[in-house]
Amino acid sequence: MGKILFSPLGKTDPISNMRDGSMLHICRIYKPDEVYLYMSKEILQDHWTDNRYLYCLDKLSEKIKHSFEVRTIERPDLINVHKLDDFYDEFSRCLQQIPVKTGEKILLNVSSGTPAMKMTLQVLAGLHPDKYIAIQVESPAKASNKEHEDTDHYDVELQWEYNLDNNDKEFEDRSSYSETSSLFLHIQKENIKRLIQEYDYSAALMLAKNMRKMLSDKAYIYMQAAERRNLLDIFGVQKILGKDAGVFLDTIHEQDKNVIEYLLNLEVKIKKKQYADYIRAITPAILDVLLAYLRNNMGITEKDFCRKNSRGIWYININTMKKKAPRVHEILKAKHKDIRENPLSSEYVSEIIINMEQDFKVRQAVSALREVEKKVRNYAAHEIVAITAESIQKDAGMSPEEILELLNFLAVRGKIRLKKEYWKSYNLMNEKIINEIDRQV
Repeated sequence: MGKILFSPLGKTDPISNMRDGSMLHICRIYKPDEVYLYMSKEILQDHWTDNRYLYCLDKLSEKIKHSFEVRTIERPDLINVHKLDDFYDEFSRCLQQIPVKTGEKILLNVSSGTPAMKMTLQVLAGLHPDKYIAIQVESPAKASNKEHEDTDHYDVELQWEYNLDNNDKEFEDRSSYSETSSLFLHIQKENIKRLIQEYDYSAALMLAKNMRKMLSDKAYIYMQAAERRNLLDIFGVQKILGKDAGVFLDTIHEQDKNVIEYLLNLEVKIKKKQYADYIRAITPAILDVLLAYLRNNMGITEKDFCRKNSRGIWYININTMKKKAPRVHEILKAKHKDIRENPLSSEYVSEIIINMEQDFKVRQAVSALREVEKKVRNYAAHEIVAITAESIQKDAGMSPEEILELLNFLAVRGKIRLKKEYWKSYNLMNEKIINEIDRQV
């Protein structure tokens, strides 16, 4: 399998201070079959003046009895060689144009060229370890090159003759693989933490799968549980965390857990600006909150006026209603001449509450939520429309946050044990995950 080297060139190439420059040193050690030399305007002028780069590669080829197929990538218009942004796309294009056989990787010289060139190649090697290997070369002094020779008056033949690296007794391998992986794993850690703070647990978990060794087992498990929680899979959270299932919400009453989790999830949708999903999710929230109010404040349950079908869905049932909840039958009959035995919806439950409740604020809140559902939710569910905070405010007459406040008000009045501190639950969960990510493995 052949070897390929991609190398920018700097002022210490090909030989400086009687030692190999980085490009020549890598060729000496790794013996690539193909060498791609990237030349800016300044480097090209030296190349055109004395052919120093190709001359030294030819001499090295003779010495080590290995042939190099050299190709130059010439950029005569490249003057601003210190802008990092310019090189990412440029080097990506250059590397993509190099023919590579299956399983081959391209060696990248990350010690020649300008700081911007070196950093760009480090980034590419870190992001694509399956494609590139970064090679670095220490200076002969094991420090930065403090003095450069006068490269404008460069005697390439003399440089080659007095190059100490040509002497086996003087030669020392100064090359090594550049450990880009550790740097980029730390960058990935920061990206995971940012995604956690943005409540994007699925994306965070996707990144985490590629760097398990850098994370504690608990951090990874917490992220898995957070993803399931965000999908409202409470059973999945309990299965993942086991006896630690209460680590996120350890005080929520079991009877109220599902509806509270649903309401907290609505707040996350607002924070993520997922307004379309938020509006579509309003109907189940409204129905669950109203049913809790009906059950806890009026002693009426679904069983009193509905029947469950084989799929577990509640349907309005007139016979059941007449026997168990005649007052409910009177209310709905007065509102609907023909009561349809449809699936249970917030329309019927809201009418029952409004007619039976004495508290004006509660009746007002129930009516307001039903209006939101009719004005916004229905067209959001059945039409392709752009839904924003502004469009919700315009159509519903209140902001997404105000709608959630109404749901919170009715939930508390409906004796759902929704404590104020629960609204901080997701943020506290995020802190626990991030603390685990920061923990040294």
